[in-house]
Amino acid sequence: VELEKDMIWVLGHEACRVWIYGIPTGFHSAELADIQFGDVVAVFGLGSVGLMGVAAAALKRAGRIIAVDSREQVVPYS
Repeated sequence: VELEKDMIWVLGHEACRVWIYGIPTGFHSAELADIQFGDVVAVFGLGSVGLMGVAAAALKRAGRIIAVDSREQVVPYS
């Protein structure tokens, strides 16, 4: 998917970074981990990749997801 130059201005570089790196890497990590229904999953680091890893684990129907980060303010997003 190509983004027009104006879209980067509207979204900002941080939002584009989430789309470009966070989503595919987080979801691919869930695939590599072979998460199955009911599994217990731990995600360390809740940046863009970690948050997408949490989302992917939830979509793969993990039974319990443990999200760990040193920044308390990002934990509610998980």
